[in-house]
Amino acid sequence: MKRGPDHKEKLLSFGAYPAVSLAEARLRRAKVKVVLGEGGDPGASNRPRAQMTFEEAARKWHGHRLNALDAGMLRGC
Repeated sequence: MKRGPDHKEKLLSFGAYPAVSLAEARLRRAKVKVVLGEGGDPGASNRPRAQMTFEEAARKWHGHRLNALDAGMLRGC
């Protein structure tokens, strides 16, 4: 199905045939049309959500990196 809440063309797949029957694809399309009618984004639930920010990830990596360095390497920093 091609259409999004921001009226830009987007492709939303309901699955591959024969794994998804034609009747099931039509049912899924109807549900997507309801979500679009309510102003929602039907593809939003398919996107992975970020668990942490970039800053949190960088600080976590830096902390692990500091623990892995020996004292001799830290004197040069």
